[in-house]
Amino acid sequence: MTSNANTLKYFYFACMIQIGIIGNLQGEELIYQTLHNSKEIDIAGVYNPGRDFRSVQFQIFHNPIELLELSDAILIYNTERISVEFISLMIRKSKHIYFRMQPLLTVTEAADLLKLQKEAGSVVHLFNPFLAARPGIIPEINPGVKIINMQVGIKPQGLRMSSEIMNALVFLCKLENSPVKHLDVLGLQNNKAQITVNIHAGCSSGSAHNILLSEESIHAEIQIFQKHNSIRFEIPNLTNQGDDMQPFDSFAFQNFISRIEGKSGESIAFEDYCNSLKIYFDLIEKLKYSGIEI
Repeated sequence: MTSNANTLKYFYFACMIQIGIIGNLQGEELIYQTLHNSKEIDIAGVYNPGRDFRSVQFQIFHNPIELLELSDAILIYNTERISVEFISLMIRKSKHIYFRMQPLLTVTEAADLLKLQKEAGSVVHLFNPFLAARPGIIPEINPGVKIINMQVGIKPQGLRMSSEIMNALVFLCKLENSPVKHLDVLGLQNNKAQITVNIHAGCSSGSAHNILLSEESIHAEIQIFQKHNSIRFEIPNLTNQGDDMQPFDSFAFQNFISRIEGKSGESIAFEDYCNSLKIYFDLIEKLKYSGIEI
């Protein structure tokens, strides 16, 4: 009985997905809650580049390669100190990657990594607050022409507007699955130095996307108009990193685990991110030309 029990215990842990964590542990308890809700994983440990720290919940690694070797998948919370070379190494080692924050990549770097990911067969996904805010939305999106309106308020304590613009573009890319044909953008700054940006994108499918992002207080919602139905939902305060984010983190992370296991799940794939990068940089350049730095 003891031998069988040990065998079953070994099989159980062998089937668990080993998760390594890279990034800032300021919200260690929230990270633990997010991962603890998933029964399919075990936590290999944490590597936090740039500073020494102690952890109550996780084993600490001072060498990222050691953590990489013990992990099946890597959860990256802080991308600022993660190089393109290290991301490439993770993919080459067939590690699955979940970006809690968007990586800082050029169009060329992203394209090279996407090619490498397809060759390696790794699952590389990104957290997106808009997708997490409305679970089950993808099956409700019909092929064909649609109009999508987004209004997003940027909270002072939240992400930068540049990050929120990218989040919006990636979300729309996921919904539309059609390249942008033309892009117009207008940025304004009031006497309080608050920036408001309006983006209009026309897609090859004939669809139109309108995005309004503002540092002023506005009602945040998304409206999707289709031929046979329309969808409308409010966007909660998704830009902060507090307790109210934890359910969204858990939902998105569980979808990532489902994709590793070969099951269906709503996530932003790395390809969605890559398809949005060129649009993002074109948009940023147009804003700079208008005198708006974000």
